[in-house]
Amino acid sequence: MNTVDKIVTEWAFRCKKGYPDLNNQQDMQILKELYSEYGIVMEEDKPKEKEISFEDLQGLLTARKGELEQDQINKLYKLISKTGKGYTLSLLTILKQKGLGEQQALAVAGYADKDHFEDKLLSSIQNPENTFNKIPTKGNLVSALSAASSIDSKHINNLVNLTVGAGQKSVGKGELALISVLHDTTSPAKGDVATPDALIELKFIEAILANPKHISRGLTAEQLQKVMVDTLQVPEQDQELITGGKAGKWLPRLLRYTQDVSQIQKVLDRLYKGNVKLPNNLEVSEESVAYEIARQLAKDYMDHIDQKLMAIGSSYNYRIYNTSEELAADISSEGNLKIAAFSDLTPRITYVE
Repeated sequence: MNTVDKIVTEWAFRCKKGYPDLNNQQDMQILKELYSEYGIVMEEDKPKEKEISFEDLQGLLTARKGELEQDQINKLYKLISKTGKGYTLSLLTILKQKGLGEQQALAVAGYADKDHFEDKLLSSIQNPENTFNKIPTKGNLVSALSAASSIDSKHINNLVNLTVGAGQKSVGKGELALISVLHDTTSPAKGDVATPDALIELKFIEAILANPKHISRGLTAEQLQKVMVDTLQVPEQDQELITGGKAGKWLPRLLRYTQDVSQIQKVLDRLYKGNVKLPNNLEVSEESVAYEIARQLAKDYMDHIDQKLMAIGSSYNYRIYNTSEELAADISSEGNLKIAAFSDLTPRITYVE
């Protein structure tokens, strides 16, 4: 008979009913006595270990500091800061210090923890050599950040695609990656990414590069047609050139009526509040006028925000523009910044390489 069988048999024998009743305090007391007789200690009777506080740890380190060498201290720090909750808290603290909100920091730290590249992410953030200025002015964002951090490109790719905005300032693609991988980048109150010497605005595919204050906003297709007819005082017999057929893009309708630069300029002054000026020698076509509008709106926009601009394409190829002139010069059918759509008054610009 094994020990358990002996205890059960003896327990039943000692109980008044001849069998144990789990709801009877006397029967349960008998079981405790049997445990004691057989040298068994119940879990609740085991002496509790003292809860170690942070102050206890500090006291212990202070008492032993004369015995610890610097490399031992370094190893102890790494062990505490890069393991389990301690590591996660360290990463969250740094991300929050960089200006990320609670949900944004948790999204980055949670993903890094899940895919086990926390150590590399922390090392990258803490490396003073990994600055925004070390990123090439032109290249692939995933490859550039992967090279800077030694983090696998598949993880960088996922960080680039992280966007969090519920209950706080939203962030677009690429922002969390730049802030959480590079040493000197932060999340500013105004703009997308900040460095010690500049603010950077990120723009993905079909970006609007225009100051909304400089555009007659909210006009329907029919209202745009009326603006053109009224501005040019189009004779009734010619109005069909602008208003005829189903409502569609406004620029082809304007050029169907006139290719005169001065006439076109009158309409643009009305629509863009005098902020788009066509060159007098412009060879008029839908493409040439559209790109001239896009260039001038983009230049005006970048001057207005007074920031660097990073344009990022669908494959995460990018270019950083430091000046509005540099930006405007690259907006053309031959440049890297092309018009992807232009139905209302704001051309949508996409970086293509």
